[in-house]
Amino acid sequence: MENLDTPGKRIRRLYQDLELNQTELAHRLRGVGVSITNAYISELVNTDKYPSPKVAKGFATVLGSSLDYIYCFSEIAHPPSVEHESGAVLREGQLLYEAADPSERLLTSKMLKTWDKLTDAQRTVVIDLADALPKLRARNDRSDHQNGRPTNNNN
Repeated sequence: MENLDTPGKRIRRLYQDLELNQTELAHRLRGVGVSITNAYISELVNTDKYPSPKVAKGFATVLGSSLDYIYCFSEIAHPPSVEHESGAVLREGQLLYEAADPSERLLTSKMLKTWDKLTDAQRTVVIDLADALPKLRARNDRSDHQNGRPTNNNN
């Protein structure tokens, strides 16, 4: 088993797991406001240097990890979900959801945390319910229209 005892070793493992090279990683980091060179990434992954908190947060966001993992405080490389201040919610490096509204971000975060606690059977029930909601709404809208009640299309 590989010894991941420095931030650089952990960063290298994370970007290799995502099949990224250092150039692609630097490009993605620029996308979250962290401008570093390939040479700096190479220096980090080949030494025991620690990146600044801003740079480490960029790595954690782009690589779907956490500051605790990057800084060697945790052995959990991919926490259940990671929220970026932009409203992006990432899981294992993949964008799950993006919301600009803080209240929507809070609701989404709560939903994802709850989802992570559900069993497979419970998740199936939730998906079935979600699939049924548009059909139920359409049926209710038709019924309202037939009974002369205005339909509310804002929800």
